[in-house]
Amino acid sequence: MKNFFGKNILYIDVIKIIACFLVIINHTSSIMFNHQASNVDFVYTLYFSICKMAVPLFIMCTGALILDKSYDYKKVFKSIFRVFVPLLILSFIIYIKNVGFSNINIIYFIGDFIYGPSVTALWYLYMLIGLYLVTPFIQKMIKDFKDKDYIIFASIFLLIPSLINLVKVYLPFTPSPYFTYAFFPNLLGYYILGSYFSKLKRNKKCLLISIIVFILSYIGMILSMYIPYLKDGVLSYALDNYVALPVALMAISFFYIIKYIFGKSSSPRFISEVAKTTFGIYLIHFVLNYKIYNMVFIPILESNVYVGILLLYIVTFVVCSIIIWILRRIPIIKDFL
Repeated sequence: MKNFFGKNILYIDVIKIIACFLVIINHTSSIMFNHQASNVDFVYTLYFSICKMAVPLFIMCTGALILDKSYDYKKVFKSIFRVFVPLLILSFIIYIKNVGFSNINIIYFIGDFIYGPSVTALWYLYMLIGLYLVTPFIQKMIKDFKDKDYIIFASIFLLIPSLINLVKVYLPFTPSPYFTYAFFPNLLGYYILGSYFSKLKRNKKCLLISIIVFILSYIGMILSMYIPYLKDGVLSYALDNYVALPVALMAISFFYIIKYIFGKSSSPRFISEVAKTTFGIYLIHFVLNYKIYNMVFIPILESNVYVGILLLYIVTFVVCSIIIWILRRIPIIKDFL
């Protein structure tokens, strides 16, 4: 994906497209429960388990694009502005939808906006603003990092906290939280790993390890959800977290696999154009997915829920991508999408 820094990189564009598609899966799969079918819980578990790595993949792509480039404070505030404006506009539209034109109160809206996202999906944009703010300092910190430093950093500030969270869920004791109070936030582990992986050369041994880790982590995530269902009839969301250990391992290994397959060549025009719509898709997909479902897909899902849900994912992605592609033809709007 191309931003301030030059050519479109194929593996980054591919990862962003896949991550965006996984976001749609994450926010749409619950529709399956509206339609009675055998094994619907298991199929839902398969989709839900894999889509959890979407946010880590986005963060790693951002790190790969930004952390090794010139990123001064002017670019920081330009990046923040490009995120803040659509976040504010979309939040205000949702606010109006919730309260109606006659009940608009700007003071209340500002309070709500500061308090938190108007819909859960927008939390990522709040986080992204903070990520841009700390980027110049992170760049200075990792300027002289060696391979060992990247690995130790990711282990201490991402994998160890993820392991501690796993212990809290599955063992009858809770480690003290004070130990990790001074740690960097977990997502910075993804951010810095994205930069590290962008510099790694392709290695068949690392590829094999990544494939094994991805498969085992995906299976572990599936089992974490479905085994409780077999016991109690309720799916478990204990690891529904972007820093849960299986999620972290899936995201890290998947990132390397895609980088190995596609390398650092430039993106073909079509892939590049689709990748450029992913931010906009993130902004609007949660508005359109249920509208598309209600307008078109209820009969299809009632006929075959498994075929129908796949088609719904694809159609939602394509429709959102086309809308954003059209909006990006408008010069002022293009800067924010």
